[in-house]
Amino acid sequence: MKGPMWRRLNASLRGRGTRTLVFGHGFGTDQHVWAPYADRYADRFQVLTFDLDYLACAVEGKPPHEGLAAYADDLVALLHEGDVRNAVFVGHSVSGMIGALAGIAAPHAFGRLILINAAPRYIEDFDYPGAFSRADVERLYEHATRAYEDWVIGFAPAATAQPRGPAVDNFARHLNDLRPDIGVAVLRSILESDLRAILPAITTPTTLLNNRDDIVVPASVSTYMLDHIPNATCRWLDASGHLPHVTAVKDFTQILDALLIGEAA
Repeated sequence: MKGPMWRRLNASLRGRGTRTLVFGHGFGTDQHVWAPYADRYADRFQVLTFDLDYLACAVEGKPPHEGLAAYADDLVALLHEGDVRNAVFVGHSVSGMIGALAGIAAPHAFGRLILINAAPRYIEDFDYPGAFSRADVERLYEHATRAYEDWVIGFAPAATAQPRGPAVDNFARHLNDLRPDIGVAVLRSILESDLRAILPAITTPTTLLNNRDDIVVPASVSTYMLDHIPNATCRWLDASGHLPHVTAVKDFTQILDALLIGEAA
C-alpha cells in the first residue's frame, strides 16, 4: 500500500471499517487538524489523512504545484496506491475542489464528496459573486510578499472569525511554519484558480457544508455551486469563519455524523 505518493504526502491510515473515509485539509493547516475526527470515525471506517504536497515542498525547498490539477493528480495517485474505491471524501476549502477534480478523473475511487467551505473561484466576475475583487487580491499578494508575518497576524483572526485564542494561534502558527515564498505561491495558486467549468461534470453525490458567514467563501458562492453541480445538496452551519471543523466543532460534528450515517460498510 505504501508507495512513493503515500510517503510523499505523509499519509496515515487507521480504523476498522471496510470503506475508506478520506480527509483533505485546507491552506494553513495540515492533516492533524482532522485527528479528532479520524479518532471519532475509526470504529466505522478506514480513515485516511494526508498532507498536501506543498508541505513537502516547504521542507525540500522546492516550488509548489502551480495549479490545483496537480494536487488532484496526487490524490488520485494516493488512492490508487492504497487501492481505495468508493471513498467518502471530506475536503476543506481548497481540498474540496481538489477532491472534486480527482472525482472527475477517477470516479471509481469516490462514492461521496463532502465539500466544506469550498469555492470554484475566489475572485468576483461579472456573473460570479466571489469574495474578492482583483484589486483586493493584488493588495493581498503585495502585503503577504512584503511582510508575510504581518499579513498572517491580520489574516488568521479574519479567516477564523475569532479575535484571539487557540484557533487563531494554531492557524497562524501553521501559516508561519511555511517559508514565506512558498506560502505566497500556494495562496496565489488558490486565489487564481477558476474551476467553475468543471462543476457540471461532478457526478459523484455531493454535499456542500458551509458556514453562513465566511469572508473567504460567502454564502452566495455556495449557492452558485449548488446551482451548477448536478444533484448537489447543501447543509448550512449557523457559524462564522472559514474553518467550522475547528471553530464550531459541536455543530460541525453533529452535521458530519448525520451525513455519514449509512456510508460505512
